[in-house]
Amino acid sequence: MTENKFVRPGELEKTGAWIKNNLLNPEKLPYSFLYGGKRIARQEPGWRFEQSSGQPDEYHTQYRTTLSDPQTGLAVHCTAVQNRKYPALEWTLWFENTGAADTPLLSEVRAVDADLLPPDPEAKPRYEPTMKLHYFMGDYFSPNGFEPVEYIFYDNAKSDTLTLSPKGGRPTNMAFPYYRIQGEKGGVLFVLSWQGQWETTFTAFGNGAVHKDGLHVAAGQQRLRARLLPGEKIRTPLVVILPYDGTDAVRAQNLWRRWFIEFNMPRVNGELIKPFYSNYSGRIFSEMVNATEENQKQYADLFLDNGVKFDYLWMDAGWYDLGKTGNWPATGTWKPDRKRFPNGIRAVSDYMHRRGVKTLLWFEPERVAPDTELADEHPEWLLDGKLLDLGNPEARRWITDRVNSLIKSEAIDLYRQDFNMDPLEHWQRNELPDRQGIRENHHCTGYLQFWDDILAANPGIIIDSCASGGRRNDLETMRRSLPLHKTDYPYWDLTAKQAMHHSLFQWLPFFGSMNAPGDQSDILYHRSSLLLNYQGCENIFAEGFDFRKLAAWMQEWRETAHCQYGDYYPLTPYSRDEREWIGWQFHLPGSGEGMIQLFKRAQTPYTAGVFKLQGLDASAEYDLKNYNTGETIRVKGEVLMNTGLTVTLEKSPDSALYYYSPASTRSKCRTAPL
Repeated sequence: MTENKFVRPGELEKTGAWIKNNLLNPEKLPYSFLYGGKRIARQEPGWRFEQSSGQPDEYHTQYRTTLSDPQTGLAVHCTAVQNRKYPALEWTLWFENTGAADTPLLSEVRAVDADLLPPDPEAKPRYEPTMKLHYFMGDYFSPNGFEPVEYIFYDNAKSDTLTLSPKGGRPTNMAFPYYRIQGEKGGVLFVLSWQGQWETTFTAFGNGAVHKDGLHVAAGQQRLRARLLPGEKIRTPLVVILPYDGTDAVRAQNLWRRWFIEFNMPRVNGELIKPFYSNYSGRIFSEMVNATEENQKQYADLFLDNGVKFDYLWMDAGWYDLGKTGNWPATGTWKPDRKRFPNGIRAVSDYMHRRGVKTLLWFEPERVAPDTELADEHPEWLLDGKLLDLGNPEARRWITDRVNSLIKSEAIDLYRQDFNMDPLEHWQRNELPDRQGIRENHHCTGYLQFWDDILAANPGIIIDSCASGGRRNDLETMRRSLPLHKTDYPYWDLTAKQAMHHSLFQWLPFFGSMNAPGDQSDILYHRSSLLLNYQGCENIFAEGFDFRKLAAWMQEWRETAHCQYGDYYPLTPYSRDEREWIGWQFHLPGSGEGMIQLFKRAQTPYTAGVFKLQGLDASAEYDLKNYNTGETIRVKGEVLMNTGLTVTLEKSPDSALYYYSPASTRSKCRTAPL
């Protein structure tokens, strides 16, 4: 394993010490639970604690521990994985009833219950509050979706405790369980991954008058109060921690991005998924309600015959039998509508493949409408007649077989899954008093298994995670999918869109955005959608639609989008203020390439700004292309980093886009100061 110079000396050792002092220490376990009314946070008298470890590959060490009660048969299995290239550690608990009778009541299960940022014993107490937690709002059809929040414990009458949770059982609905805990000398990135209703409580040290560095975290499934049946297993959320030295927030987030990209992102044939351009026909055809085999072909042909190459035809909701309602929410009969698609979706897919384009198809398997196949033939699998219970193995096998069959028979390349309902009330209404939380737990486990089975049965398939936008984008979901449709909030609000991207880049490198309004009025809406997944939604049937302009705009994307796999450097603070600029830089440390995006809002009084770049080699020279002018100049790295890049935009609103790469002796550009 090659040395990772981005990680500072001692950061890996901190993770190792934390494992020894917590995960492998039966006297101080980093999790807890109530069992028969007693809090268990260590090896109790008469209980057993076993541990083992191994190295599944050159980058990881895996630890397995089991805490068990021989008297009742409860076994708590912890599987932890330490990354040896980055200071990342993750673990998940499984509770198993190995006995012949129901267990005592299990409740208040905290997958983590530990000092994630321990107090510094050498630090002097302070009289000013400085303990900070940085987090984002979740998605909820609002312009302030993914808005950053800085919470300073005890500051402005705030207490020592903050509790956060999502709404309705979708994990990133109004909350976002990705956190940066910042102390005076260092911090911890902490992520809780659960596909249902979680809860996290942060508690600072001190008494309101005297403050100490450090933060205690307790988190898990929000409601779990149940007896386990003989042979039954349930799990906790996944916990991830990544400690770092210092107070450089940008470096901390790039530690996360590098670890996430290298060890977490879904891949095809072992390779990262390349940037792709998808065209969404739903704007013209009312999702797919008015779609037919012929008009989908015609839609694609207009792009291709006019010189606009794209990668995926995006076919959204409504391709199936729409039943009595005649509208796309009538989900539950997962078969192509033969009236509109007499040869199935396969005829469209085959046509697209011949033209060098892949197909994306929308599904929503969990929400079931009345008078559909699932509602009529398998009501026993539905909770309240609406939610397909993925915790029911028979139901999960049926929907897995149906989806896999459709992926193969219709030759689908990208499986898009939506979830337009809050499941929590349906889980809770269908539980006994001593089985609270069990339906949710089994559903979450079944959901991940459903996706794993799809991925295993369809090599090369890509999954798109959608839940009324971005309301189920926990880490384990992101390991299996891409969040192409990050929000249902209108994409033509460019200010909100730019602000959302400013936030999400910190945690999720690959996501998408529709290029609404798509009327070709200004390049600004195009550049506001310039992501690893570019989603076209223009009305190409409109009179005078300019395909040459679109092709030129897409060439910008093709030349620059790959840079978003690099380190992320915000050039401005987050803002939705129309009087401000917003922008960022991406830098690929391996190749030295990068891109710069800047947006000038409508009411800003500033026509120019100076932006200092990061990550460059100060001694190197770079060829810098300005897409507004088409000109390429040669600039020294030290100038770009220390003096900065001056960007002038006369009109409002406006945008700037740059691409740079290490200077080439063959490139034709002039050498100029900035």
